Amino acid sequence: MASYLLYLKGANSASAKKLFEPYGLSDLGVDNLMAAHVESGPPGESASGAICSWLKGTPDDPRMSITPGQTWIPLPEKGARKKGDVWIGFEKNRPVRAADLARKNLMSGNHVKLSNDEEWLIPAAQQLPRNLGLGDDGNVSREVEPQYRRYFDRAFNAMQTVFRPFGIWNDEQGFKEDIEPNDTVETVTIQDGTTLACEALSINYRLNYEIALLLGLLNERCLVGIIACTFDMPEIFAVEDQKKKEGVVSIPVTSLI
Repeated sequence: MASYLLYLKGANSASAKKLFEPYGLSDLGVDNLMAAHVESGPPGESASGAICSWLKGTPDDPRMSITPGQTWIPLPEKGARKKGDVWIGFEKNRPVRAADLARKNLMSGNHVKLSNDEEWLIPAAQQLPRNLGLGDDGNVSREVEPQYRRYFDRAFNAMQTVFRPFGIWNDEQGFKEDIEPNDTVETVTIQDGTTLACEALSINYRLNYEIALLLGLLNERCLVGIIACTFDMPEIFAVEDQKKKEGVVSIPVTSLI
């Protein structure tokens, strides 16, 4: 297994999909989801339930089962979900692969190597699909499709934080150099950066904030690369690596606190 499994306590193969929304898993998607009933759960959990995955195969695939070599972790409480209602299972000696979690339609962007040494495609906010409409001035307006709006706003807020000290600003159409630079060093906090990174991963892969962190996909170094790639500036990451080698002070994107 080079993916992960979910165990939904008390569910069966028919009801598993219906629990994704109340259990806070709807962002993973239920398309192509496989579910198999099991008589007992992960070690220490005797209740029956359903094993879920997007593995290519059938519900009776041997990989759709709980085995001794797996690590199982309960997801924390969230909304209607209590701790222990949902568990994630994976094999520590077989890191998850991007190809196994990729969605059918990937948004374009740039690749970043995460802590599992796998290359993952990070969608660039500027390249997200847009709908065309009529603006108040009579010209064509370009609006990011609604399902990507939250991510788009997070990415551009991060970009504004990083570049404002250099006298560079931006709007939805791109960069502008129409403000005076200042000496204020802005920071992207670890929490905000992690939230943005996980949302970026969730667009192209069957991941969310909790699962990406429980799988150990992130560290502070790759977090810098992801943040840079969310606004299509991967060269920032390359420049940062070179600066570290030369002992030069970092630019604000690495000011993670």
